[in-house]
Amino acid sequence: MSYLTQLQKTWKLRVAVAIVVVFGLTLFSWGRSSVNASWQLATNIIDRQFISAVIQENYQPGEGELALAENSLWVRVIPGRDRRHQLYIFDFRTDELCGEIGCLYAIYTPRQQRVFSGLLDTPLSEKSAFEGVRRYSREGFPCLRINQNKSEELQVSNLYCYQGTRLVRINRSFIARNPSE
Repeated sequence: MSYLTQLQKTWKLRVAVAIVVVFGLTLFSWGRSSVNASWQLATNIIDRQFISAVIQENYQPGEGELALAENSLWVRVIPGRDRRHQLYIFDFRTDELCGEIGCLYAIYTPRQQRVFSGLLDTPLSEKSAFEGVRRYSREGFPCLRINQNKSEELQVSNLYCYQGTRLVRINRSFIARNPSE
């Protein structure tokens, strides 16, 4: 009888440990968002005051032109060490902010500080154009790899890290591509 009692206690202990492990893993994954999150409509995750400030700082409509609508702005959040050190990549998705060499993308901190603004090739692949890397600046902001296709055979990869008040390019590499990819 004592063997059966011991077996029941062992079984209960294993179930309890399994529940604790599953709960712990769930909390860990819930607290850490993906390094390479996908694009989302900015109005779904950012307050309208922030969105309005981003539009005003990056787009000045000409005479007779309409202002950009807040619901045309898309954002991708790259997590930092904590929520205060995320980076917000804004894609305006409008022809008014595109030219022959690309479209405007702007990157901001949660304090609404623009740390990068540049024309990047289009179309940008969701998976490869902006890669958050598991490396952080001293301030806690993530470093960011921006990949651009220069031709069918060549890709340029720039690594940017936050320094002071902006993202600074700290590395540039050229990658040969297989044209059939």
